[in-house]
Amino acid sequence: MSVASEVSAIRRSAGLSRASHVAVVRVRGAGALDLLQNACTQSPYVREGRVRHTLLLRDDASVFADAFVVTVDDGLLVVAEGPTEAELVAWLAALGERWPALDARAHGTSDEWAVLGVDGPYAWELLAGLLGPPVLGMPYLTLLRRDDLLCLRAGKTGEFGYLLLVPRASADAIEEKLVALGASFDLARVGREALDVCALESWQFSLRNVRETSFASPLTPIELQLQW
Repeated sequence: MSVASEVSAIRRSAGLSRASHVAVVRVRGAGALDLLQNACTQSPYVREGRVRHTLLLRDDASVFADAFVVTVDDGLLVVAEGPTEAELVAWLAALGERWPALDARAHGTSDEWAVLGVDGPYAWELLAGLLGPPVLGMPYLTLLRRDDLLCLRAGKTGEFGYLLLVPRASADAIEEKLVALGASFDLARVGREALDVCALESWQFSLRNVRETSFASPLTPIELQLQW
């Protein structure tokens, strides 16, 4: 399927993606919130069931990651675009070394979860078939939990958009169920390029489209005109 066809699916029906470009890192310990308070451009503190959208910046103020932070069980999850999982874990570990008194540990979750994305005007109805009616009442930047599955309403395409953190062992089965449920909605599989096109059309930030310029290097949130 062409990128144009994938974009059309996101705009007209629903698109399903394997969000391998999204890194998910769990931060635990009594100092986890304090560590992320120093890492994020907005306070990572949110009530249970809410999602914080924030940035992680390097020392030169360039953007390292575009991230969502959520509270889950005894820790926090950083769901980020930009770095790989290993790069994000290493970055948080290096940041923690500046405050050795903090009790905070970061580790990747790729062995535990896979990430699926569902975007489009019928994404909410498709996911209601998978997770039940509570999906229909989810405001933007909220979290829904179903057993070991986490659903974040955090799309960037301008349509209804969700990220699903699903158990790695059942990821293929859940994906197949979504494909079956999506048949009546003309569900299509979509890739990162189509998601980036839709995000840019909706005035959303995408790290994959940031380019160094002769006027500003590195590009900071101010040059990028990000509302953070």
